[in-house]
Parts: sequence; C-alpha cells; structure tokens
Amino acid sequence: IGKVSENRFARADLEHIHLLIDDDMRTQVRTYAAKIEKTHYAIHLSGGHMATPAYAILRFSKYKGPEISRIEAHNERTKEKYASNPDVDTSRSHLNIHLIEPTRPYRAEAERQIMQAGCRTRSDSVRLVEALIAGSPAFFEGKSSAEITAYFKHALMFLQQRQAPETFVSAVIHMDEKTPHMHVTFVPLTSNGRLSAKQIIGNRQKLVQWQDAYWRHMVQRYPELERGENAAPS
Repeated sequence: IGKVSENRFARADLEHIHLLIDDDMRTQVRTYAAKIEKTHYAIHLSGGHMATPAYAILRFSKYKGPEISRIEAHNERTKEKYASNPDVDTSRSHLNIHLIEPTRPYRAEAERQIMQAGCRTRSDSVRLVEALIAGSPAFFEGKSSAEITAYFKHALMFLQQRQAPETFVSAVIHMDEKTPHMHVTFVPLTSNGRLSAKQIIGNRQKLVQWQDAYWRHMVQRYPELERGENAAPS
C-alpha cells in the first residue's frame, strides 16, 4: 500500500468538507492535485508507464444558502469570464458533458425537494452537497473523451448507490480546464426523509468509510488503483 507523505496540512485535509463562498475563489483541481500529495486520503495509481503517480480524488463541500447560486454559475458555466480561475477556457466549454442535466436552478430544486419531503429548515441548514470527482493529470494523460466520460460515469454510479438518485441536481464533467473533473450536486435527504448532511457525510470516521467504499468501487473497473493509507485510528 502506497503511503502519501505526512505534514502539517494532512490533518486539515482529513475532513474533506469545506464551505466555499465565492465560486471564483474555489481552488479547483489545480490546487487539489498539488495538495493531494500531502494528504493521507489519496488513492494512488501505479500505472507502469506513468512517470509520476496519479490520484483519484473525492471531496465534499456543503452549501446553505446564497452561495448555492455562485457554485451553480461556476458548474454550469453561466459566466462569461472566470478571472480568479485562469484554468477555465470558455472557448472549450462546449466540450463539457452533463451526466445529469439540471431541470431548474440549484436552489429552486433544493427547496422543491425539501418541501416535498416535508422538512423544516433553518438559516444554517445545509441545502446542497457537492462532490468533486477528480484525478491528477497523469491519470487522464492520453485518454480519449469517451474513456474520460466512462471513468466519471463509474464514479457517479458509486454516489448513486449511496444516495437516492432522485436527490441529485446536476452532474457535469468539466473538460474546459487543464485537468478533467466532475461536479456532482445533490440535496442531502436521508432514506427516511430527513434533511441531514451530517448523517450522510458524517464525521472523520465516516469519511474513511466513504473513501474505503469509493476505492472498492473504482478498483472494479480500474484495477491499477491502490488505496492510500489514511490517518484514522484503527
């Protein structure tokens, strides 16, 4: 089992959940790929022909209110420019691929599902969860659009096995940045109709379980994947 080096950032990365307020301030995959060498949660590939290791990335973010429209603008490419994210090449945005097409604005869809479930909300209630599915550049090197799409479809299948498919709002593969990645958004409704991101995403221990399950799922299709060592107590 490959072990990713330890340093003072690793502990912070264990949570894998962070509130991001402005989509233009989001670090995106460029930062994730750089930081992934510093976290215990990396799942790394040991493909024989690759000069450097490649990593599979699964991260979660939680959103409560006004920031939902900002992440929608980023994910759905409704802005003309992304000054704080120079990796976005809008001339290539037509290459982005929806695996789940949103039927209405993110916030409106979240409120619709929450109302239909009969859930009460507070101002600090998490209304939307986003999963970032990514990988370091080495993994996608030389892969065709069809192969990249197949990878993300397999990853989406994992999420849909653990969260009711009807709660998903959007799943879009960004092909207009340096490294392909996918943003998946869903309303955190539990199987018994509660609105609870905490129950779904959980604490550090449950995040380890998410990562273990993700590796087991992905290795079925991509046997070259190896599970990195995590820092959770045994």
